[in-house]
Amino acid sequence: MPKTTEKIVEIEKTELAESPKWEIAASDIDIPRFNIRQKSSEYDTGEFGDLVIDKSHVVLKEVDTVDVIVISAVKAWREKIPYELEVRGQIARTEEERVTLASESEYDVREFADITLLIPQHEGGEEGAFQFPIGDTMYAMGKLDVQNVSYRNTFKRLCTFAKFNPKEPLTKKTWTFKTEFASRGKTEWYNACLTIAKGEAPEAVVEFIKNFTA
Repeated sequence: MPKTTEKIVEIEKTELAESPKWEIAASDIDIPRFNIRQKSSEYDTGEFGDLVIDKSHVVLKEVDTVDVIVISAVKAWREKIPYELEVRGQIARTEEERVTLASESEYDVREFADITLLIPQHEGGEEGAFQFPIGDTMYAMGKLDVQNVSYRNTFKRLCTFAKFNPKEPLTKKTWTFKTEFASRGKTEWYNACLTIAKGEAPEAVVEFIKNFTA
């Protein structure tokens, strides 16, 4: 009887000593949203044209630019529902879903993209926006929904670069991000814009993205 007790105690000690094993996919992580402050925005953070995260902190002022790293860029399609209806359009994630949605919806179905960005802490951004430490730098990480001109000035530029540079991973490059003013008649707004920069992503960031997207 004493021998049995000793064996049980030993097993319990071994189990307690083992570290808990986490299996975490990128989809399990709560990634904040980036928004460009527009005149119609229903939050008070920032000024017209500022890039804001979670509608609570300014990441980039309208007059500034910053070099960013692209983690991912995913294309999809969405119904273009009039803004005044205050209804979010249905989304299609595949070409097959797009064809079905386009045939069933009374609205136009337009392409858009979700672009996940890493933005290093910099002068002009609010400290609370940068919550992710990678290497020796704090970063803001978030998804930016782009459509229309913003889609063309971001997602299509990424795709064009990738097509011409098939051996150059997008995640190793840095891109200059800014917001650009546009108007039509009395309507004014800001678009997102990415242009290729000369620098490369720090090795710690490249390693982070590799693990993040694995």
